[in-house]
Amino acid sequence: MSLLPFVSIGIPVYNGEDFICQAIDSVVTQDYPNIELVISDNASTDNTQSICEEYAAKYPQIKYYRQPINQGMIANFNNSLELAQGDFFCWLSHDDFLSPTYISKCLDLLNLYPQAIACCSEINFVNYDGTNREGWTKAYTNFDALNKDVVARVH
Repeated sequence: MSLLPFVSIGIPVYNGEDFICQAIDSVVTQDYPNIELVISDNASTDNTQSICEEYAAKYPQIKYYRQPINQGMIANFNNSLELAQGDFFCWLSHDDFLSPTYISKCLDLLNLYPQAIACCSEINFVNYDGTNREGWTKAYTNFDALNKDVVARVH
């Protein structure tokens, strides 16, 4: 039994074949070892199912669940949360990805600020081709004014 907190990451997905590999890869390559990845597939009609099943067969920390019919976005988000078993939880969109130290840095800050109820990071928006999306990042990076009792910031 690990003394490290167990972290669940939920990926709700519908027709995410274009980016789901990058999202999953960013979770399985985290430097923090005690993670489960819960993928809730909302009855995708593209290759999402086969991609996720291949990953789940390769990585025991991945739990793949497929809805028999599309439940709607909110129900799919809730499903990924309900299936999670971790001490901590975060959602990751199927078209987002995490830096390799994201989870460990978040946990470090949550330990540093035990009164915090959430932790978030700066965001880097990218275009479909992977280039930075100018102008979007600035609007979401001014967390300095937020109360540190509520939100811890990852640098």
